[in-house]
Amino acid sequence: MNSNKKFVILLEIFVITFFVMCVVPVCGLSDSSADISAYPSIVNPGDEITVTYSGAPGFELDWIAMYKVGDPNEEEYDMGYYLAGEKSGTLSFTAPDEPGGYEFRLFEDDGYTDIARSNVVTVQEGTTPATPPPTAEEGFVAHYPFDGDYKDYSGNDNDGIQKGSMAFADAELGKGASFDGKSWIEVSDSDSLDLSNALTFSVWLYKQDAGTGGWAVVFSKGDTSARDSNSPYALLHSYDGKYPSICLVKNNYREMIGSTAKTGFGEWYLLTVTWDGADIKYYINGELKDTKEWVGTLPNSDSKLIIGSDPPGSTE
Repeated sequence: MNSNKKFVILLEIFVITFFVMCVVPVCGLSDSSADISAYPSIVNPGDEITVTYSGAPGFELDWIAMYKVGDPNEEEYDMGYYLAGEKSGTLSFTAPDEPGGYEFRLFEDDGYTDIARSNVVTVQEGTTPATPPPTAEEGFVAHYPFDGDYKDYSGNDNDGIQKGSMAFADAELGKGASFDGKSWIEVSDSDSLDLSNALTFSVWLYKQDAGTGGWAVVFSKGDTSARDSNSPYALLHSYDGKYPSICLVKNNYREMIGSTAKTGFGEWYLLTVTWDGADIKYYINGELKDTKEWVGTLPNSDSKLIIGSDPPGSTE
């Protein structure tokens, strides 16, 4: 798979002991130490969303509200709470009826300039059970905001290492990693990166073009050309760069599972792919676009996680 491709990517990969989940990056916090997170990351209309915050300034009129991703702060929001001087705590929100991506924003002293934003919560159509909230035994695998560094903010120390001439660019949420076609990010192998029975990948992408000569790989565990157990999973696009796909390995043979979820160039979109051990679902901007059947168990691998490159040597 050879390709030269330029794109900007924000990536987070999360895993639960028997279920993998992924959410989109938390935006930059400027000079504030405030933090805010929300779970589950995938819900149905009417489900409860738990929001945890810390580092709020402590004013009586500090407030948190739920917004649809992309809406300005001055836009009418779906639901909000004043914090009554509390600097940390937990709030409960109800998922709205309209499907799509939502985030929670923290504001200081009744103002409209946010000082922190949460991960994106996707409200899906239908009645599929929502992802359960993480517990002490069920934690994130990796979280890469790419907001000025390549660190993993999940607590699992799956930090990335810059290879080539990497850069950061303005993105849909904060900053993003920009790949010039000759650069990539390497993450050393760890047990937490071994996914087996289920997974969810979620990533904001901006593709300039389809590149030339091969599939547009966003990330892969190992070499996507290996076609064996040493490369158990990968997220990529079709040869023309338009249709998201994943590669999964079963019985020491890699299978490409494509989709009909068409994407474009020169625009941001939120790509989420889930697999529960039986069905693969493709979401674009929170909307279910395609479902494919794939039953199997992924093997463990000691390969590195490669972001923005299709080893050996052909970056996307």
